Amino acid sequence: PPKKAKRRAMSLPSPKKSSSKHDNSSKYPKSLSVKDMLHLGKALPKKESTIISIFQFNFKHMRWSSVPIKAEFMIEELPFATGGFREAFKATSITAGFEETTWVVKKYLTTAVDVIRETNETEQTHAQKSVQMHYLAKNFASQLNEKIVKDGITDFGETFSYKKVFMGKTDDGEYVTIEEYIDGDFVKYINNDGDICEDGDICDKAQAFAHFTYEKSEGKLIVLDIQGAGYNLYDPEIASLHLLGDEGNYMFCTGNLSETAITSFFGIHECNKFCRLLCLKLRPKKTNAQ
Repeated sequence: PPKKAKRRAMSLPSPKKSSSKHDNSSKYPKSLSVKDMLHLGKALPKKESTIISIFQFNFKHMRWSSVPIKAEFMIEELPFATGGFREAFKATSITAGFEETTWVVKKYLTTAVDVIRETNETEQTHAQKSVQMHYLAKNFASQLNEKIVKDGITDFGETFSYKKVFMGKTDDGEYVTIEEYIDGDFVKYINNDGDICEDGDICDKAQAFAHFTYEKSEGKLIVLDIQGAGYNLYDPEIASLHLLGDEGNYMFCTGNLSETAITSFFGIHECNKFCRLLCLKLRPKKTNAQ
């Protein structure tokens, strides 16, 4: 098929987050001005916050935690970014284990909830599958890095990674996902429909990563919606060869465009030097229609 023209994806602003690596607040006493010292002589007002019950997914054992961790978050009133399904809000926390960084709390749009329910899913099951999908993409990224190190493929250079993500439930029953901020400008390398949005080495690596996930899964699925800041990725989608599972349920999330996305990606993707370094060969079999 003819090769599609690549289009540029719009970059969204990404707020800065504090780095715990260089945060010495736990090692050294906080330096206070005299004004701050006197300020502590008053009963300080409580800031408005949201209590979220955080559920963790254990990828090794393939199971969810039964007992959530309660954490308090100060969530900004306005989102810093809005996608087709969710709004992203900047948040901070004073709860131990969550206080050293800035977070993103993602909430479903009302229109997205309607779409989710049309597929006989709930916000809870969709949020669970979103987190599980993230950890599958994270595992693929780890496998890619392991192969590069094990086989001594130094010419590949830097590789991709995904950070931790959690599912949360607010006290008013709203299901959200919580993940770390990533510094840098947002770039979408590959769309969830398989379209390739960028040029250059990092995009070629993103294509090789997608191809790698297809080969590792023996053609059963592919990681798409490859996006993030530099090599730090987030919000992946997975397109599975079959849209429905054995029980008739939708596989992965509502962004799963299934075989259509797989065919689209491989209709555009031409194996590059990074694919060759990884010795990737598996591609979908061509049909008469192709």
